[in-house]
Amino acid sequence: MKAVMYHYVRNNSEGLPFFNHLHIKDFRRQLDYLEKKFGFVSKRDFLDVFTDNTRLNLPKGIVLTFDDGIMDHYKHVLPELLKRNLWGIFYVPTSAGRREVLLGPHCVHLLLGKFGGQIILKELLTIIKKEMLTHEYVSAFRTQTYNNLSDDASSTEVKRILNYYIGEQYREDALSRLMGGFFRDESSFPKNFYMNEKQIKEITLNNLSQEKLQKIASLPKEEPLTNIRRFSNKVIYEIDMPGVNSIKDVSVIRLENSIEIKAFSKNKVYFKRIPINLPITNYGLSKGRLVLELNTEE
Repeated sequence: MKAVMYHYVRNNSEGLPFFNHLHIKDFRRQLDYLEKKFGFVSKRDFLDVFTDNTRLNLPKGIVLTFDDGIMDHYKHVLPELLKRNLWGIFYVPTSAGRREVLLGPHCVHLLLGKFGGQIILKELLTIIKKEMLTHEYVSAFRTQTYNNLSDDASSTEVKRILNYYIGEQYREDALSRLMGGFFRDESSFPKNFYMNEKQIKEITLNNLSQEKLQKIASLPKEEPLTNIRRFSNKVIYEIDMPGVNSIKDVSVIRLENSIEIKAFSKNKVYFKRIPINLPITNYGLSKGRLVLELNTEE
């Protein structure tokens, strides 16, 4: 079992000519290759590693992981995983949401991505003083970091200074001065850069395991009765699914132009496609009825 870690997966970034990222087309090609060469570990096999004391060997295949809770994972990664019935582990930094600020490494990525290493390094050297550096780290980290990246020398030096050389007590102020000097509207970035709470919850809506998906394929399908209530700022779908007893037996997938709902009871599968693409703000299952709340304000 091997883990493959991803960060930025997107189309070309408008206004960020130097931004390092993996293009969504290359991400798809990588998934094709990994599937053919290694295969993917199922969610159940992965979880069994932690709960099954009788297991002697790790499962073979790839586990996909996605770092930092960035919007790329909601806009580009999630739809691709759902198309392929794949799952992944999403690591979300909670401090970004609590403080509503960009994390330090992401500030560095945006600065370098928009203006390039030479311009940022020149400005950074006017901010940094010798007493701000942790000098015993400089020689070690100069030779031991970023050796396998394709960054230019200036970009590499910016990353080393801000991520390793500078004292912790000076880092935030240095980044704030850089961001304030180069970006006029720094406060707008957290909303657009990271997934919000609703989007993070939406990622967890696809609850069905591979085993359950295989079971669904063998059961008769039925479209459930649906009641729709419209309000000024939301639409509520009340979907009757008799025999469905747990939210774990329900999958709600937001596709490009629709929302797809699957749920299974003991002897049938309920399938519903809602032909709109609105943010899901709340959901729940009670007494065989799925209630789905969609936001119409965004």
